[in-house]
Amino acid sequence: MNIFIESLFVAYFVAILFIIYDSIFFYFNNIYLKLFIIGFFKHLIGYYSGIESYYCKIHYNNNNNNNKIIVKSGRIISESIIEGFIFIYIGLLIRIIINKNNYILGLMIGFTIHIIFEYLNLHKIFIKNNCVTI
Repeated sequence: MNIFIESLFVAYFVAILFIIYDSIFFYFNNIYLKLFIIGFFKHLIGYYSGIESYYCKIHYNNNNNNNKIIVKSGRIISESIIEGFIFIYIGLLIRIIINKNNYILGLMIGFTIHIIFEYLNLHKIFIKNNCVTI
C-alpha cells in the first residue's frame, strides 16, 4: 500500500479517536492526558482490531502466501505507552504550528507520526520484531 494512503488512513483513525475522546471526556480538557490516551488506544486498538496483522501481511517478506501472519502480543502495553508519549510530543509540536480545532490536530498527528515512523524505518523494525508466520 502507498505510504500516503496509509498515512491518510491513520490520520482519519486518529481523528475518530479524538471525536470519541471528546464525546466521553468533554468536561476534562487536559491536552497532555488527551494526547497520551489517544496515542495509547490508537496502538492498542490497532493491535486488537487486526490492523497491525494486516500491516504485517502486506509488508512482511513472506515467500509462502498460504501462511498466516500475526503480530506477537508480548510488548503491546509497553509499545502503547511509548506511542502515548510520542503523541504528546508530536501533538504539542503540531499544536504550536497549527492552532486549529482538535479534529484537524488529530488528522495532522496521525498523518505526521505515520510518515515519521516510515522514514525512520520504525515500521520495518516493528515488522522484524513483531510479525510472525504461523
